[in-house]
Amino acid sequence: MKTVLIPVDSSATTLNVIDYAAEFCKYAPVDRIILLSTYYTSVYTQFLPSADYVQLCQEDMDRERARIKAVVDGLCDTLTARLDNKVKVQVAITEDPLVRSVKQINEQEKPNLIIAGSDGNTYVEHSSISKLLINIARTSTVSVLIVPVNYKHQPVKKVVLAVDFKTVLNTELLSAIESRYNWFHPEMLVLNVDASKNPFETDEERAIVEEKLGQILKNFDHKVYYEQDRDILHGITTFANENNANMIIALPGKHSFFYNLTHNSITEGLYNDAAQPVLVLK
Repeated sequence: MKTVLIPVDSSATTLNVIDYAAEFCKYAPVDRIILLSTYYTSVYTQFLPSADYVQLCQEDMDRERARIKAVVDGLCDTLTARLDNKVKVQVAITEDPLVRSVKQINEQEKPNLIIAGSDGNTYVEHSSISKLLINIARTSTVSVLIVPVNYKHQPVKKVVLAVDFKTVLNTELLSAIESRYNWFHPEMLVLNVDASKNPFETDEERAIVEEKLGQILKNFDHKVYYEQDRDILHGITTFANENNANMIIALPGKHSFFYNLTHNSITEGLYNDAAQPVLVLK
């Protein structure tokens, strides 16, 4: 891992992500961090009057620009000091909407990971980043690590890898885990939650899946678990909490329990229900 992209604003959620990133970089091979912010939400959406916004004069817009720049520069200074200048911290402030800006930075700077904060529905001061989190996770071509606002960094020693065993044999993402994330070797709890009344797998089918997983995750200390829960998201988060996991890893697309990120229950659950960071692989 070389470059990490962190979308930021002035919320407590961002401050928590900055704190998490400072600890994260102590063991992850990060060379550069890009702090991304945008004038768009605060300035340009208010340029035209609407029911929700009061039109700003040029002086107000310049003042808001200066405020945003001061916030981001302050975060840059804080993170640089925390990392003792061992990691290069850069600032990128754009005039485009955040999701578009993330896409542009992905294309131009080729980050290896996005770290973004989530405040769910439990925090008083909502983050502008958190509101766009699902769109970022859905459209990004880069893996996204979502950090809850109340989560304080812990060494990643135990990870829940949530996969659908009915499709896991058809994806190469699992085999890419070691090459992309070979800087940490946690205990891997590979979890399948079946929402049906009658589990699909026979003992023979389980043996085939476990053998394949054993080949893919041969360099990880791992164990396979089977759970039944009509609410798959509840099954995953409950299992993660009961097993004191430090992270949940989810696969994108049809290989994931978080398949349809536009579905309300999954959308909310992705960043509201998990008590620990969720890494969405890409």
